[in-house]
Amino acid sequence: LKHHAVTDVLKLNNTLRILSWPYWENIDNASPDDKFFPEFDAYLDEAVEKNTSIVEINYRKTDKASFTIKKNKELEEGRILKLIEDNDNKVAWMRCKLMVVGQGRAGKSATVRSLIGEKFDPNLDSTVGASLTQTRTTANDATWNKLSQEHKVDYYTSAVGKVIGAATVGAVTPIKKTEIGESSYLKPNTEGSGSSRKKKTAPKPSPKKVNKEKTVEKKPVAKQEQTERKVATPKAEENSKKPDRNGPSWNREFEQDVAKKLNHKLIARAHAEGDTIEMTIWDYGGQRVFYALHHLFLTQYGVYVLVFDMREMIKDKKNALSYVTFWLNSIKLHADGAPILMVGTFLDMLTPEEVATVEEEMANTVGDNFPQIVKTPRDTVFFPLSNLKGSGIDLIRQTIDSVAKKQEFLYRKIAVKWIRWLDAVQSRSKKKGKVSDEPDADVENYITWGEALTLAQENGINDLHSFNSMLELFHELGIIIHFTATQALKDKITLSPQWLIDNITKVIRDPELHQFEDEKIEEVGLTNDVKELFSNALASRDLLEYVWGEEFSQFFVELMRRTLLMSDYAFLKDGDEQMFLIPSMLPDTDEGKVKDRKNRDKSGKKKIDEKKGKTKGGQKEDKTKDSKKNPKKKIPEEEHEFVVDFAESWLPNGVYQRLVCLLVLRNAKDKGDVEPLLFQRYCALSFGELGDIELKHEGDSISVSVTRRDKAPDLLRMTRSMLEKINHDTMKDRLQWEIMYRDTDSKLVTQKVAEKKKLAPWFDGQAAKAKEKQEKAMNFNLENFLTSL
Repeated sequence: LKHHAVTDVLKLNNTLRILSWPYWENIDNASPDDKFFPEFDAYLDEAVEKNTSIVEINYRKTDKASFTIKKNKELEEGRILKLIEDNDNKVAWMRCKLMVVGQGRAGKSATVRSLIGEKFDPNLDSTVGASLTQTRTTANDATWNKLSQEHKVDYYTSAVGKVIGAATVGAVTPIKKTEIGESSYLKPNTEGSGSSRKKKTAPKPSPKKVNKEKTVEKKPVAKQEQTERKVATPKAEENSKKPDRNGPSWNREFEQDVAKKLNHKLIARAHAEGDTIEMTIWDYGGQRVFYALHHLFLTQYGVYVLVFDMREMIKDKKNALSYVTFWLNSIKLHADGAPILMVGTFLDMLTPEEVATVEEEMANTVGDNFPQIVKTPRDTVFFPLSNLKGSGIDLIRQTIDSVAKKQEFLYRKIAVKWIRWLDAVQSRSKKKGKVSDEPDADVENYITWGEALTLAQENGINDLHSFNSMLELFHELGIIIHFTATQALKDKITLSPQWLIDNITKVIRDPELHQFEDEKIEEVGLTNDVKELFSNALASRDLLEYVWGEEFSQFFVELMRRTLLMSDYAFLKDGDEQMFLIPSMLPDTDEGKVKDRKNRDKSGKKKIDEKKGKTKGGQKEDKTKDSKKNPKKKIPEEEHEFVVDFAESWLPNGVYQRLVCLLVLRNAKDKGDVEPLLFQRYCALSFGELGDIELKHEGDSISVSVTRRDKAPDLLRMTRSMLEKINHDTMKDRLQWEIMYRDTDSKLVTQKVAEKKKLAPWFDGQAAKAKEKQEKAMNFNLENFLTSL
């Protein structure tokens, strides 16, 4: 009776694909004369013949059953191929970016290891730049599986598997008797049973049809401003033409191969993994030297984990809170609305009373300013964690998984052909050996925008808006890196974010934690070059070609120039060797050198103290000589100061460094004869006829002093234009500032007051003749920008 029940199920169930019954292994030794087998075989043959979905039976099959199963497999491949060829298929990709940030040595990397189930390592090295880890969360139990570096994700096959699973492939109409290999495509069954000979059928199922209608686009969690990347929506695909499958570029064999790959196991897995998330974990280095770099990689589509050391909150509360607020403001600037989980580490080293104290301090610091912070079940603002003992990690992991699944971008349906394009660009270098004819092009890690567009057209993406939207989405998810601030940046698409970060951090690195290998550096004769980098933030062309390789050095030089992480340095060292300034590597301010600079004029000689008739060094001078030789009165070089105040918003780390970068570039064009004095929070430069300029970075403000009264308005406009460019290129136009002016009473006044008082030299009659123009440096070449200044 049980065996008859099995065959009855096969007659009625047109969604069953595999019949696997361990009982058959126990009766293989039964007598062949047993009356059971012939009777059952005949009944099963009849049932299988009426079932168009069964593709595998794990037991002794008759020739007739084998024929039917083979036919069903080929029919299934046909159905799959038809769905693949439908260029309008869309799928929820379920990908997320998890960004782990915080102070250096706070336990970020240890937290990442805990999340993916790896043991605590007390000797873990400090992260250089950022480290990327691919994970897959398992549905329901929120366990995370790390994907090995050797794991090559076949995004397209996986996506098509989801489409096939959603289409309920098994629910189909019966097929006419045809020869094997000549079966036609099947349509979704709306009749329930696969049999047309019997009226008695099972209750009608509700199979899902292939969705060819417009999907309703959900709005992202956070509002996108006009200056931000506008991530793709399904509507972008509506006008996209289908590819020409008869053309030379269309590879039908590829689609057929995908159809064969999509066996019942893959489809079943795709269906089972419906709410499984593939997550890229970005572990950002916490040292300050990397902060200017991180602004390039903080994106909207993801979940943030802010890690801090609770011990530091007990030892040095002010310093610890400054790091926490820095990162909270950074996330708010670049990903306003993205969820943030705060994690306090070293739980095992604090008493319950100390943990309660930290909770109170954090609650007071956060207040209502950051509503995107995810609270714990106890309604506290951070999750205590011991990476040593694993205490608290399960709750953190489950909360991240739960929060991620609430993000609407996770379920946004995107065109399957976009995913096929991604597979194509990542595999093209292996098939053809190169992705560019350029001699200095990396054949595996980046391609040009034009090459990417050609591949898109070959995969049915013919609409330019759709193509750009696809690039923006993949960039936001951290799958590729595509900067668009300038045309030069837009022309390169990096396929391996880790490769890009690893190479940039070969020159932007903490000198105390991330040293070069001395023996190798000495062997190639670059010992002094490394000292110059760590002492004065100057990198020689020889050093860059050594760390990046001669074939890729120009690519990274241009990339760092365009992202304002590097500038040409006009005051060459060691003869004619080309040098580059890397502002993130500038040393702390040397007050002695600053004082000495203030005592010197442009020619390098010490200034005269007119009252005492002595130089600042103490030697007497005959002040009558110069007055006889130069009877004309010189233009006085007084200091005229304005202050750029960011108190209303916040001054992120990296703005001052990029301002220095642009000033040095401008200085290089003037070919000045006085070498600038450059530090992390102070710089002084000479601009020839424009006079001298001095910058001080203090708190949330940058004070600017100029010497030439008649050129002060020009330097004001130049500084404003540079800040506008930095704001647009790296800060999503979200920075806000107010310019204050120092009046004759040494008080700072607003621009409105300064204009009313006609404060010199900014708003007096002379300045009014050269009417101020607000030049916004938006989306054009850096050289053109500098020329326009």
